[in-house]
Amino acid sequence: MSDQKEILEQFDPLTNKDFSDNDTDKSTTESINDPSDKRNKGPNELEKKCDSQSDDSSPKGTETDEVERAITTEEEQQTNGHDDEPFFDFQLFIKQLQDSRSVPLVKYIKSFLEKFVTQRQLWTTEEQQKLINDFKLFIYGKFDEYEPFKSLDEVKLHNAKEGIEKLVMGKLYTHCFAPFTKKRLRNTVLLDKGHKQDLIADKKLREKIEEFRFIEPDNLDIIIVKPNKLKTFVNYSGIELDKVNNFKAPRDKMVCILNSCKVIFGYLKHYEPGSDDGDAKGADSFIPLLIYTILKSKVQFLVSNVKYIERFRLEEFLRGEESYYLSSIQAAIDFIMTLDVRSLTINDYNVYNERYHQNKIKLEKEKEVIKEKRLQKESSTTSLSSKATDISRHPFDEITNSMFSVFNDLFISSGDEESSKAEVEKATPTHNTITTTATQQVHMTEAQEEDIGVIVEQMEENERNETMLTLQNMFPDMDKDLIEDVCRAKKYRIGPAVDALLMLSD
Repeated sequence: MSDQKEILEQFDPLTNKDFSDNDTDKSTTESINDPSDKRNKGPNELEKKCDSQSDDSSPKGTETDEVERAITTEEEQQTNGHDDEPFFDFQLFIKQLQDSRSVPLVKYIKSFLEKFVTQRQLWTTEEQQKLINDFKLFIYGKFDEYEPFKSLDEVKLHNAKEGIEKLVMGKLYTHCFAPFTKKRLRNTVLLDKGHKQDLIADKKLREKIEEFRFIEPDNLDIIIVKPNKLKTFVNYSGIELDKVNNFKAPRDKMVCILNSCKVIFGYLKHYEPGSDDGDAKGADSFIPLLIYTILKSKVQFLVSNVKYIERFRLEEFLRGEESYYLSSIQAAIDFIMTLDVRSLTINDYNVYNERYHQNKIKLEKEKEVIKEKRLQKESSTTSLSSKATDISRHPFDEITNSMFSVFNDLFISSGDEESSKAEVEKATPTHNTITTTATQQVHMTEAQEEDIGVIVEQMEENERNETMLTLQNMFPDMDKDLIEDVCRAKKYRIGPAVDALLMLSD
């Protein structure tokens, strides 16, 4: 790339003739109108329903006081700088973008996304980071010029900035997230150096995890006080970390990492020997326990996810807890990537070598089974094999894709619809997208809207039930109703709920 400035100028929507002040392009604004905005949810975006539910019932007597004390203590921590992840309302942002006064902003977004996916098959990771982050800053500057964003307070303006990042990265995910980029291009030959390095690092990390998944806490100098508690918390921390592949927005991925790390810190805070001495000891034990959690987890593409967050999560958003936990998980990854026997504390080498050998044999058998299943898939019918993928899918992304299909007109200019339609569709996985004409996509039938609404309701209920089940397994001796009340109070966010329940368990 010889001249970054020249490339950026190509993306400047002010140079596009379509941006005439006389052209209000009402159809563009109408295309973003979506009365069922619940379709693009992140891992902790069930707050509105939870708020209404929390009024239905509450714990009685002493339990009420306990819950209030736990929540009050956490609120005091937030006031003192230990800020919980802020509530993000994507629905509110979409409604603001639907406002007729925001037509110029819609055009800016449309122009950028169209040109990003059509002007080149693949940008390098450095170019992607520069172009996308510069565009976000450009749009944030335009918030000062156009209503309704111009009149927003600081909190709602921050929410709008988060919305831009989520909307843009949701459309460009297959161009920017290395595993999906490889899938879109169908091979690694066309990949740039940055995306190739992400995939190579993913493979190496996975191999290291499989090689040393048998190690015990004492090999990492982790002191075990309550083995069952440690196993439970590590298991659920790994489950939360594995959810990182279920979402596309950098913020949503970061929330998964936050939740995973908060589960670990919850264990350290309440079960680590000498944890009452202060935060320093807990911090010293955190990285080894995070390493142990990753080694015991099934998370895929962890390096690619961390790189994706680092590149496309705006720097001003990576502060406090986010910055600390992201740095911590990167340190854990770096340790595992170079892990060998010299990195471990080993009391009996005969026992260690025997367990290493047994794990190696087990791993070879597992690979044979995977190979056989792959061959069976390849020999199956085309319709079945077309559904196979090495990248996990998640219901939230199914709904996200359906929502983005409604917005297709937003990202394709009327004059270039036929030429750019294929490329734009590549920017969003289409395995569950509503495959109708562009007009039908924009004007969804009431039946389709209702169907998606029902799916969202079911998914929200499943998500709440999953959180409840997770916390009940983590706290088997705690009253179910008490756990449910804490979940409602904490809006079913796993990290804050664990903190509150641990305080109550004391």
